Amino acid sequence: MNKSLSNNFRRLSLIFIIGFTAAQLQGQVNLTSYHQFNDSSKTNFNPAMYDISDAKLDIAFMNMDLGFHSNYKYSDMIHKGTGIYSDSLVLDFPKFRNATGTANHFSIGNNLTLFRVSLKLGTPSEETQYGGLPHHLTVGLRYRVMTNMSFNDDFVTLFTQGNAATYTDLLTGSLGLNATAMRELSVGYGRRINKRFWAGINLKYLQGYYNVATSKFNLGMQGVDFENYIDVTSSAEFRVSGPVTFEYDTNQFISGADFTSPDFGLSDMFFSKGNPGIAVDLGIVYEANDRLVLSASLTDLGSIRWKEDVKIIEQNTSYRYNPADLSNSYDEELENYISPDDVFDALTEDFKQSFKTYETESAYTQSLPYQFYLGARYTLNPTLNAGLVYSKQAFRHFDQDLVAASLNAFMLNFLSISGNLILDGNDTYFGLGGSLTLGPIQLSMSLNNIKAVSDPANANTGAIQFGMRVRM
Repeated sequence: MNKSLSNNFRRLSLIFIIGFTAAQLQGQVNLTSYHQFNDSSKTNFNPAMYDISDAKLDIAFMNMDLGFHSNYKYSDMIHKGTGIYSDSLVLDFPKFRNATGTANHFSIGNNLTLFRVSLKLGTPSEETQYGGLPHHLTVGLRYRVMTNMSFNDDFVTLFTQGNAATYTDLLTGSLGLNATAMRELSVGYGRRINKRFWAGINLKYLQGYYNVATSKFNLGMQGVDFENYIDVTSSAEFRVSGPVTFEYDTNQFISGADFTSPDFGLSDMFFSKGNPGIAVDLGIVYEANDRLVLSASLTDLGSIRWKEDVKIIEQNTSYRYNPADLSNSYDEELENYISPDDVFDALTEDFKQSFKTYETESAYTQSLPYQFYLGARYTLNPTLNAGLVYSKQAFRHFDQDLVAASLNAFMLNFLSISGNLILDGNDTYFGLGGSLTLGPIQLSMSLNNIKAVSDPANANTGAIQFGMRVRM
């Protein structure tokens, strides 16, 4: 692979892989509180799964979720060096290449629930272990930031080794990216249909703040036996909505970007229609018998229409790279002598002309990553239960599947504890959650991976949730 072509490709790859990896902060679903006693945040998983406590009014405010998930570790790429590099951090490309698989991904982000008001209404016709009051109303305001990215093994090979090892085999590196910040205003309703069946719905009005996404990003390379050239194909489309202006050089390469901070007033934060969207959560709960409760839900079924400060950047190329011809550059006395500098300048110019980018302005619609939950809870006694939950999170470019088994206890009438064993593909980790009730105040916290607290650089995932509620 030509050095110039390789260097350009590596620079582009470095921007996406290292830049987002270094930002590790809700890509990871935190299932630790799914079956926890007296936790009103469970309606984020399932709008029909409101808690069974005697509190009729529950007001949550400034609740925070942070998390990341990936199939490789931070230390697989960046770690402390050895020998003369023992006092530095090093980029270890061979270790990174060995750690990644056929398909690779990571997701990061956070949620901030500014407030969520839950109210239970009605007169119970028959008390059951799941809940008494038949109607449940919820109003909430949440700010969400999410970034997810995927790239395949060929992309890693091209980035770290070039195409020399597989010169005649087609290498097709692909990358998917979606980063979104938005506000979510929701109104939910859940009710008991009969003695053993509950249903719930949560309607969401969304305001998008910014979005950066790829609808495609592919790069392919293939050589031909006994021929001194490489065929390169490139196809990319980036979609951007937000306060950023891209700068281009004379060859239509992006040379810089000017970011401006969004100036949101109070009315913009609550009522702006600039990038509108809608979504819905649907859930059901079924009490099979006096001990077994089953639940199922779909959340974040919806999309955002991006139409403010929109830019679509496209690049499509089929390029045949021929190495520099220096046959007339070794002797200045030659009649058709061409200086080596002129040869390489012409080659570089040809490359630049072939890989130009083009910017247009056009609104686009982006779907949210949705989640599916399927749960089962078995009551051992009134203060102890065992739970099992499966979740599937469908991002734009990849899916994530988790299974969590939990043991949940309620003690001393004010302390709730949940211990979890989480299965994540070939990985297994332990989570711990709990809440403390002091009069009308309830404090809660949960960790999906205890090990990530002490050694985050060597963890594939980590998620923390904490908050405060007033209950009456």
